[in-house]
Amino acid sequence: SSGINAEYGDVQVLLMLQQQEQERQERQQRQALLEKVQREVQEQLQKEQMDLQTKEDQLQREITRIGAVLGEIFQHQQNQQQNGGAADQSNSVDRQILQLLQQSQQQQQQETP
Repeated sequence: SSGINAEYGDVQVLLMLQQQEQERQERQQRQALLEKVQREVQEQLQKEQMDLQTKEDQLQREITRIGAVLGEIFQHQQNQQQNGGAADQSNSVDRQILQLLQQSQQQQQQETP
């Protein structure tokens, strides 16, 4: 009877050791899985951060380009206003020249018998 009890005790010790080993392996697997997930999340975050940086750079270039276009439009409008003023002056000079020509033609006609 004592031999059976000893064997039974050994079996229980073996079962306990086996259970502990199984738990250790499960912990290792969970730890490995956790580390894998953490790595994947970190890589994904880095990728998203790079994507965001790329998009931010693209937006910055677009903003700069739009600013340049707006600057050109503004400059063009100013030039048109200045040219408009110059054109008015130019038209005024043209009218004066035309008047002088007309006057001189009239004088020539009057002088010519």
